[in-house]
Amino acid sequence: GSDRSGYSYPILAKVEIQGQEDGLYIGFIRSGTQIALRGAQIMALPPRAQNIAPIPAAESIEGVLLMDKKISTSTTAQHKQVFINRGSEDSIKVGMIFRAYEHRDPSNRAVITDKDFITQADILVIQVAETFSAGLVIRSLHPIEEGTRIVLLTDVSDLLKGKNTLNLATPEISKPLEPAPPSPEPPKSKNPSKEGDDDLDQLDQGGELTPDEEKELDQLEQWTDQAPSKIGAPEPETTPETAPPPPPEKSAPTQEPESMSIDPSEDNEPPPPPQGP
Repeated sequence: GSDRSGYSYPILAKVEIQGQEDGLYIGFIRSGTQIALRGAQIMALPPRAQNIAPIPAAESIEGVLLMDKKISTSTTAQHKQVFINRGSEDSIKVGMIFRAYEHRDPSNRAVITDKDFITQADILVIQVAETFSAGLVIRSLHPIEEGTRIVLLTDVSDLLKGKNTLNLATPEISKPLEPAPPSPEPPKSKNPSKEGDDDLDQLDQGGELTPDEEKELDQLEQWTDQAPSKIGAPEPETTPETAPPPPPEKSAPTQEPESMSIDPSEDNEPPPPPQGP
């Protein structure tokens, strides 16, 4: 815990002093968040924190992170205001950095290490009093609890990558990788028939041929001799052999009608009708 105690005062209103008369100040309330009662304490308005660049400390000291329960809970995180129990009496200056380190597993709170090498949060000092300082959490991985031990940094080179503290408010995000330049196309050969030969020449490592390679080479030469001279030439048209004409189709036998002959010797009269009984 902290070895010091102090008070925090919420800003209820802002009063602009118009003049002075009979030992009294005459002012005008310009803005207010709550009701300002008679007899409320007033103080000079602290200047707004400007764009502050991190500076290293001459000596590393430890402090404790404090929070005002009126404006925050028992935990804090990035972009939140906090308090530190170290001030000008401890040679603290605006721009110095306090760092909190992770020693436990956030999921089960088991102890991971007792060394200070896992960064949990960075706090930039923005206002300094005699025994206390106000700070701004410029970077944090997860919420920070009140009472966390913090260490003043003597080396802030890792925080000076940006031009100002605006770059420190957000953890550094790696830039997307640029696409690799396209590989140059191999030069095209004027003679397409030699492209395959060039590839074979690259594979040839010299030396004598093995018996199997000699056999394959002989087979390739024989095939080359038998192959047509021009690759891709159309095959000669072949004349189909003349087939014998098909046998004539046998027509179905037709029955000729019986011819009726007339004997001139016979009478042409029809036979008499049959007699009845």
